[in-house]
Amino acid sequence: MADLLVHYAVNRAASLGARGTVAAECLLLGAVLPDVLAKPLHIVFRLGWATTATHAPLTWLALAYVTAHLFRAPHRPAAFLGILLGGWLHIGVDLLRETMGLGAIALLYPFSVETFQLGGWYFSEDSLRLAPWALGTVALAEGWTARRRRRTAGSTSAPPAG
Repeated sequence: MADLLVHYAVNRAASLGARGTVAAECLLLGAVLPDVLAKPLHIVFRLGWATTATHAPLTWLALAYVTAHLFRAPHRPAAFLGILLGGWLHIGVDLLRETMGLGAIALLYPFSVETFQLGGWYFSEDSLRLAPWALGTVALAEGWTARRRRRTAGSTSAPPAG
């Protein structure tokens, strides 16, 4: 659960400037969808390959395309882009995770099952320590952005002096 919160926080920070758009909301969907799709398949049906498939850049391209078709036609391009980039950012964060030298992501799946990691910056259990900080940072950034919007809206709506 903490891992999902960290993925959400990272993608929320990435989408701050575009808040309220289809692409920004789908970026958040893409942030959690790789784990949300993989966990039930892995836990309930014992399909170990589900995590590999949902955490691979090429298969995520296909999953984002299919998921984007759940949206109305005018929103599909933005939904596809948001889901794709959100999932790829999720995969990028997972690439930084330490997996005891086993590798975290099969970058070339389905053509290769060789896994990679980029240095092991954090362990999976570190998500428990990172989640409150990540969510706190997002809350501060959201507050700052909302304050800036209110200030900008207030200065543009004032009638001219005269």
